[in-house]
Amino acid sequence: MSWFHLLSDRPTVHLFLATVVGVFCGGPSLADEVWTLNSAESSAWKVHGQVTSAAGIQGRSLVFDGTSLLTISNSGQLNGGESGFTLTAWVNPYFLNGEQQMLVAKNQYSLNERQWGVMIDQDNRFRLYVHQGRWVTVSAAALPTPGHWHLLGVVIRLDTAELWLNGQRQGTVELSRPVPQTAAPVTLAGVNDNGRIRQNFSGALDEVCLFNQPLSAEQMEAAWTPVTATHAIPKVPEPVALWSGDSIPTGFSAEVLEDLTFHVIKKY
Repeated sequence: MSWFHLLSDRPTVHLFLATVVGVFCGGPSLADEVWTLNSAESSAWKVHGQVTSAAGIQGRSLVFDGTSLLTISNSGQLNGGESGFTLTAWVNPYFLNGEQQMLVAKNQYSLNERQWGVMIDQDNRFRLYVHQGRWVTVSAAALPTPGHWHLLGVVIRLDTAELWLNGQRQGTVELSRPVPQTAAPVTLAGVNDNGRIRQNFSGALDEVCLFNQPLSAEQMEAAWTPVTATHAIPKVPEPVALWSGDSIPTGFSAEVLEDLTFHVIKKY
């Protein structure tokens, strides 16, 4: 049981918690799950790869390098309430690289456990995917700004799914059936596909909150508080040109590069 659940049972701090969660986790209702991401060390998740810490919207946040993610412990049963669920997450992307960067998801593709995921898609837009026998999607109009904090919101109702960005509804897609209920874990900054790490995110995440009910438009609007703090974008090393011109030189004419060491890196 988390500190949040323990404290929320104490009347003396209930009002304090309601205020904190109201600012950072979607409204006046108390979230059912809160992942503050202040430190990589926690029994609430398993870390895959290297995860570092940086300033967050409150306290610290976790930074993912494009190869790492978190698998939330015992999260296969987190399928929302009977009427749906709401997810909110603060996101600070570092790179818009034309690849799918999963932010939060509940999928294991290889086991045919597909439910939902919210990502930065190949067109560099925030996009929500919900499985309905096939994927249906809803997208944000504005592009993310690297180094800046964005509040993403996902509201799943019985017959609709909504994507929110910074307190504004971006769109709604109709659902023809309930969202599948599977044993797939909730993952942050990528997908843990039965041990295969996929769709990794480069950037920071903070204050991820899950409600076992769909929040109202008023609650989603109230969740947005502008965050002016930014992150410096890491510099990517410039590629080394091995030759000039349009064609690859033959072995006899290739330039010899001095004082360079080459390594073969295999990614599994």
